[in-house]
Amino acid sequence: MFRELSLEGFHYIDSAEHKNYHFFAFAILRKLFPNLDLDKIIFEFKETSATLDAISDFTHTQVSSEDKKLEDQRVDVDAKTGRFLKNKAWLLVSALLILGLLVFGILTYKEKKDQTEESRHHDQRQNQKKQNLPPVRSDLVIPPALTFLNRPQLIAEIADKFSKKHEGIHIIALVGIGGSGKTTLARQYARTQKSSIVWEINLATQESFMESLKNLADVISKTETEKKILKGFQTIKNCKEREEKIILFIKERIKYYPSWFVIYNNLESVSKIQNFFPPNTYDWGNGKILVTTRDSNIQNIDYINSTIQIGELNQTEKFNLFVKIFGNGKMKLSSQQEEQIRDFLQKIPPFPLDISVAATYLKATHIPFKGYLEHLKDCNQSFIDTQENVLKEGGKYAQTRYSVITLSLKKLIDTHKDFGDLLLLISLLDFQDIPRTLLNFYKSDAIVDNFIYNLKKYSLLADNLSSTSQTTPVFSVHQSTQEICLIYLSKILNLQKNNKIFTEISHYLENYVNEIAHQQDFVHMRTLINHCEKFLSHQKYLSDNIIETINGGLGHLYAHLGEDKKAIQILNKSIMSLTKYHHENHSLIPLFLNYLGDIYFDLGDYDKSKNSYEKSLKIYRQYFPKNYGSIADALSGLAIVYRSLGNYKDAKDLLEQSLTLYKRYIPDNHFKISWTLKHLGY
Repeated sequence: MFRELSLEGFHYIDSAEHKNYHFFAFAILRKLFPNLDLDKIIFEFKETSATLDAISDFTHTQVSSEDKKLEDQRVDVDAKTGRFLKNKAWLLVSALLILGLLVFGILTYKEKKDQTEESRHHDQRQNQKKQNLPPVRSDLVIPPALTFLNRPQLIAEIADKFSKKHEGIHIIALVGIGGSGKTTLARQYARTQKSSIVWEINLATQESFMESLKNLADVISKTETEKKILKGFQTIKNCKEREEKIILFIKERIKYYPSWFVIYNNLESVSKIQNFFPPNTYDWGNGKILVTTRDSNIQNIDYINSTIQIGELNQTEKFNLFVKIFGNGKMKLSSQQEEQIRDFLQKIPPFPLDISVAATYLKATHIPFKGYLEHLKDCNQSFIDTQENVLKEGGKYAQTRYSVITLSLKKLIDTHKDFGDLLLLISLLDFQDIPRTLLNFYKSDAIVDNFIYNLKKYSLLADNLSSTSQTTPVFSVHQSTQEICLIYLSKILNLQKNNKIFTEISHYLENYVNEIAHQQDFVHMRTLINHCEKFLSHQKYLSDNIIETINGGLGHLYAHLGEDKKAIQILNKSIMSLTKYHHENHSLIPLFLNYLGDIYFDLGDYDKSKNSYEKSLKIYRQYFPKNYGSIADALSGLAIVYRSLGNYKDAKDLLEQSLTLYKRYIPDNHFKISWTLKHLGY
């Protein structure tokens, strides 16, 4: 049996089997490393082994033959032998460790080489699969040649965006209002692609999304097993789970195609299809995505590489599209007819949808341009139905401008209870340069932020927020959007019988006008004049009181801008109207008289100015004795007139009365107190 000699954990076997074990180990090493020269290592090992065996035999002989008195010598020999064996053992351990590391390194290299080779074969197999897969394409329907608007500049812009180098899957978004031609552009561009898969995913509804996914999964299923798997998904009752299964199914197969191009059409909410936005080429293969959406906020999403805004048609595009449809591409126009068409096109929304609807409707009904514009203004249900029927029969885009906008408006109003009020406000103003601060006067900042965000979500803003001055942010809406919005709100809110909401809006508008006038913001005042005049044009919704309230504010703005004749005309007309229906006991009459006093004073007509202030002061004291601020204003104005007429004593008395009221009812740091003190000094 084996006798083990333990030297700090290392074991030697000195029997006959021990030698056989060594030779067996060397045989294995020769098999593992046929190209390695092991003869020297084996020779040294044998020499060391023989020496160790001799020493071991000598030690045993000495122990059996010597007597007790040689014990000390044997112990000394054993100690020396142990040190010798220990040193040789470590040499052997080191040699075996080196051999072990060498074995490990060679085996690791061999394994990596095998893996690389397997990966290469795998890639070759995948490429073979890709080369054998037939192309897959959606039916990308675009309008026929006679009704098709070619927009080469936009097609070139899309191509340029996609041509730029980009890591991963390239995603570009076409953004614009409904009916601006996004879908047609996307399909037209997709038709030029040479990708193995060219497909359109319809995101208009959850049902259309699932149907598009199912159809794509179906066409890329090549084996009976795959078709059975896909068929099994249809039995899953949970819609979310079924959607996830189909997306995973597509993901696992689409990457085998050399390249793919997908249109995400009518994207409303990115969050709803988050799982179907491929994050990388490793999982999904090489692909490009072209998104069409109304949501301008999509430009803030990280994985959208760039956006292209699809705006209004220019004059030439509008004219060419209209004539092509209206005249079947064969119409020869006189200069008079051409002028009439161009004038007509100026009065309808400048988008492909609106031009094609108008041309198709006019061609089908033979009504004159004027009649169509009247229908468009009233937008009654009969006209809307006829428009939709004409479009359906022509196989065109089934939605009219009214249906596109009202669908967005409904979603907006459902989003927040205050959005209806804000929509009504901007519908009553001029469609350009609407002051953001006016909306903040009416609702809180947070609500207005949310409102602006949602207007952009449906592309209801004509452009991004801009500014007419550094301190006054403004935005604009499409004129057609504004007109349809007022018609829609009139129906659902019964506006002609709802005087309360108009009274509330006019109150905020009046206060805002006065605030801007006090700030002497002349650029902003010019914009506000346009808004007040537009507001007054909706007289069928406004009471006499509201009309005169806004008229007074308008006169005040004209006065500050130096347009005194207009201001005097508006204010006198309003005072006469209010006096007729309310005599003198209307709060606006003395206020407008104060405005007139200011204007006449600036014109140097001190007698008329004095008369206006005195009338105002009389009415305030008789009917509104507790309106101290307005009384103080009238006293100050009258005092300045007296000073200009040389009546300093009366001017001083009036200013002191005014100062007393100001100090009692307004803050000490108000500008009116310093103004009064300044004139007392004069």
